[in-house]
Amino acid sequence: MGRAAGARLRPWRPAVEVDVAGKRGRRLRRAIARAARSHLRALRVTPPVHLLVVVQRTVALEGRPHASLLQVFEEGAGPRRHVLFLAASAGDRTLGDAEVVAALRHQLQHVVAAELGAPVNAAAEPVAGRAGTDPAPPPPEQPEPSPLDELAAAPAAFGGLNGGLPVPAERTERS
Repeated sequence: MGRAAGARLRPWRPAVEVDVAGKRGRRLRRAIARAARSHLRALRVTPPVHLLVVVQRTVALEGRPHASLLQVFEEGAGPRRHVLFLAASAGDRTLGDAEVVAALRHQLQHVVAAELGAPVNAAAEPVAGRAGTDPAPPPPEQPEPSPLDELAAAPAAFGGLNGGLPVPAERTERS
């Protein structure tokens, strides 16, 4: 009975394993647990029965590196177990704590997707600045031409002077 009361009083926490030693590892472990709790609370969904978050140096699936990977294990009528792998580095660059937590929040959407339902309007555009994942940059947008620009583009409007205006060479004196 004491265990049941303790479980009700203590907030839900994911199990977090971090392959980073020292102060950063402790800080990252706390940040991940806090971000997972607050994100699921903000979504107003029930947290999964079992969620294990593993932060390791790299995450790869079939030889391809990934920023994160979610695996879901089901045993018939038993509870689902979610294992979320987050990469601490991308290529030869070490990711900051905020980037790891951002990947966690993105994957939490998939963990509780059944309870959330399908999104009505989802826009997914690639983020610029990541090596190897950027598509070709979009062409710069051209501003709307003004009526003066259109006139300047037509050399006939200026007597065939290619946009130039004649200026008298003699100097006029002011009185």
